[in-house]
Amino acid sequence: MPSPAVKSYFFGKGYTDLRDTIAEAWQRTLLSSRDSFRRCGEAAEDEWPGKLLLAFWLASGLSIFVFGLAVTAVLSLMHVLILGAVFLVIYLAFMVVRGMEQAVLLVRRFIFVCPSCHTRLPLPVYLCDGCGAAHPRLIPSEFGIMRHRCRCGRHLPATVILNRGRLKSKCPECGTLLAREHMEAKKHFIPIVGGPSVGKSVYMFELCRKMRETVSLAPGMTWRFLDANTERLYNQAIRRMDSGQPPDKTSAILPRAFDLLLEGAGQRQALYLYDPAGEAFLDTANLTAHKFLGYPSGIVFIIDPFSLQAVREQYRTELADTPGLRPSSASIEDTLTRLINVLEAQFGLGPRDRVKAPIAVVINKVDAFDLDAQIGEVAVQKTAAQPDESMEQRRNRIIRASLIKWGQANFVQRVEGRFTTVAYFSVSALGRSPDRMTRAFEPRNVLDPALWILRHCDQSWQRAAPVRP
Repeated sequence: MPSPAVKSYFFGKGYTDLRDTIAEAWQRTLLSSRDSFRRCGEAAEDEWPGKLLLAFWLASGLSIFVFGLAVTAVLSLMHVLILGAVFLVIYLAFMVVRGMEQAVLLVRRFIFVCPSCHTRLPLPVYLCDGCGAAHPRLIPSEFGIMRHRCRCGRHLPATVILNRGRLKSKCPECGTLLAREHMEAKKHFIPIVGGPSVGKSVYMFELCRKMRETVSLAPGMTWRFLDANTERLYNQAIRRMDSGQPPDKTSAILPRAFDLLLEGAGQRQALYLYDPAGEAFLDTANLTAHKFLGYPSGIVFIIDPFSLQAVREQYRTELADTPGLRPSSASIEDTLTRLINVLEAQFGLGPRDRVKAPIAVVINKVDAFDLDAQIGEVAVQKTAAQPDESMEQRRNRIIRASLIKWGQANFVQRVEGRFTTVAYFSVSALGRSPDRMTRAFEPRNVLDPALWILRHCDQSWQRAAPVRP
């Protein structure tokens, strides 16, 4: 996209003016010398006493040609040196400002990621607040160091240091209008992975609710949505769940990010949650457009325990008597395989390379029957701890052993072999099986997997903890 800004004098016209000035000086010197030689020729053809001027015009032409061109050459060199020194100062200032801009973006972890098409780019397109023209590279550049001048005459800040974020902006790929915080906030990206009917949407909405109501990094910090449509969908889902109805099933194969902003105490952190339809994980081709899998802070991999044959067999009678509990039809090994295939393509990994992003393996629906006593917090509290074993290690041991007992040893081996950091969790996104009752759902432990991921990717989250009832 061409920039509508006017190129800075020092990056364009300054060189043209220097070239034209030197060229004109040489041209005038040569023309003056040529004029003297012309008059010398005229004097040679003239009658006496006009011929007496022949020697004068000849000496004049030779002097201008020899000494005039020498003086012009010296003055041209001086002009180049003086202007070069001025340009050098300008370029040094440009490098300093550009370096400061990059340092601020790096230290504050400011990157641009579109919540709609998930494109990750160094900068969005900023819109002139005078004429609305789109400026694709509003940074210290050939169009200006501190400010760019739009063709409409408006001067626009070209660096975050001068409050560039006050301008409206949009995604250069899909044209989505963006909030300032889509650029100027530290970001964390958490895709929620799983097949159909594993409970991803319910988990995401309840995670948003618990984050907003119970989690903060410092006194005075508050959560809000960056997008009005996202907030509307969230409010609709929460109203349904508070009246005993699960939210509508996600149908978007390529979802828009649920972007939450935590701000206050002089800092901003944005949390991007992704909830693609479970059908996206039934075919690797569906996942190729999921660009957010190329920059995850961590992955939440949700498992429906009743999608496992051993668990279905164990609770066959109970499942027949609980029609509201719909097991997922997707194989967790196939879902993991497709996820790994996409991550290999995104990161250029070999078949034995490991993904550095942490993955939280989350078993959902543990409110059903006696699963809580087997793999939930009840089991964690009752199981005797091994020497020097933390609560997290004990939870990992219990859930991991249960998955192996249920015939998922290959899944456990693959997830631990392909990811450098793995932890296991049990949650209930609803708190009870869906039925015709209108009382609100009571989710359990939905914060734990997300907080574990955030603590691994950002030290500031080490002091964050949910307020438990």
